[in-house]
Amino acid sequence: MTGYRPQAVDAADVLDTGLLRRVAELAGESGWAKRFSTLDSLLAPRLLGGHAPPAPSPVELAWRELRRSGGRIAVRDLATATGYSHKHVIDRFRDEIGLAPKTVSRVLRFRAAVELLEGGANLADIAHGCGYTDQPHLSREFARYAGRAPSAFSRSRAPDGGGLRDD
Repeated sequence: MTGYRPQAVDAADVLDTGLLRRVAELAGESGWAKRFSTLDSLLAPRLLGGHAPPAPSPVELAWRELRRSGGRIAVRDLATATGYSHKHVIDRFRDEIGLAPKTVSRVLRFRAAVELLEGGANLADIAHGCGYTDQPHLSREFARYAGRAPSAFSRSRAPDGGGLRDD
């Protein structure tokens, strides 16, 4: 494009005050998923000019299924949901997300386990609730991702939830 110069503009120069007010209110929304959903609903009509949004890509569908299931969906089921082969789902997911779907599943389950552990749940309930085959499976995942057993991980958390203490 000849003569094109990227430039920064103030949001007030391109958005009306009502929209600006709603964007400012996003900070008060509960969680990032809600914030992005609200932002999508605010901006999509302006950006799409009345056209329907494009259908989600197969990788986006797989990502949504992984998130919805908390990482408790098999890759073969993701392949079925997307219409891709098992290998193709893995390759495309790795290309677009940076990790294989099974790795993302493990991370999502681990994240849920950490939240339940911090909430005071017992290890057997955490293992069952997060889709681990048993408590030793949960412990192996903690060793893999946190470098310590669940109980040691829990004791090492800073009181304010700000991270791990140096112990």
